[in-house]
Amino acid sequence: MKSAPADLTPDSEEPLVLRHGFGRIGCLAVLCGIVIIGIFLISLAAPPWGDRGQTIGFSVCLGIFFLPIVIGLLEIKFVRVTIADQVITAEMPWPWSRRKTVRWDEIVKVSYSISESFVFKDSRGTRLPISEHFAEIEQVKTLLTERLEPHVYKGIRHLLNTDKKAGA
Repeated sequence: MKSAPADLTPDSEEPLVLRHGFGRIGCLAVLCGIVIIGIFLISLAAPPWGDRGQTIGFSVCLGIFFLPIVIGLLEIKFVRVTIADQVITAEMPWPWSRRKTVRWDEIVKVSYSISESFVFKDSRGTRLPISEHFAEIEQVKTLLTERLEPHVYKGIRHLLNTDKKAGA
C-alpha cells in the first residue's frame, strides 16, 4: 500500500467531503421543475378543455414527469461522499440505500461506468460509485493514483489525467 498524500496524513482531521451542490445539473433540474410546476398550475387554474377528467389525467401525467426532478433535487442536495484517511463513505438519502463504507486498503478494483462514473469495489464485494459530477472529482482522481497500486485502476488509467503512472 502506498503512503498517504501530504494533504491527508494520518493526523489529518479534515476529510474530503464531496457534495453535488447546485452546479449545471442542479440548475437544469430547478429550471425543468419550475416549468413543469408552472404548466401544472396553469392546467389546474385554466384547463384548455372542459372535461374535468382530462384535467386530472393531464395533472397526473405532469406529476409523473415531476417526480424524477424531485428525486434528482433530493440526490443533489443530500448525497454526500466522505473521503477520509482510512475509508471512503457514501451516504444516500433513500430508505432503500444504506451507508456504504470502503477501506482504502481493501479496494481491489476501480472501474468506470457511464451511469455510475467511478466505481470502487473492495474485497468484500461492496461497490461504491462516485459520480464525476462532484466538483472535487479531480482531487478524488489524484487520491486514487496516490493511494492505490496501479494494477487496481489499470482499466481507467486513461481517465485519470496522469502521465506518471502510464509506464508502470
